[in-house]
Amino acid sequence: MNRKDAARKRLLESTQKSAASVEVLSDNELATAAYRQLLRTIDAQSEPLDPGAAEAFAREEIATMRMEKRIRTALGAGK
Repeated sequence: MNRKDAARKRLLESTQKSAASVEVLSDNELATAAYRQLLRTIDAQSEPLDPGAAEAFAREEIATMRMEKRIRTALGAGK
């Protein structure tokens, strides 16, 4: 199972959506849905933050995700 299929499976399990609705998602839509699910999970488990700290945390998480994407892309291009 490749990474994209695994992400679709996790999204399907976590949101209880039908397989057909997840299959038609583009890569960007899949990433957005997975990220929103992650944010909901974090929100449910965390203490309320002041708006400034929440924004800083979100920016840090987004920067980390972008860096990980660049690394995966670079590694994939070297194959």
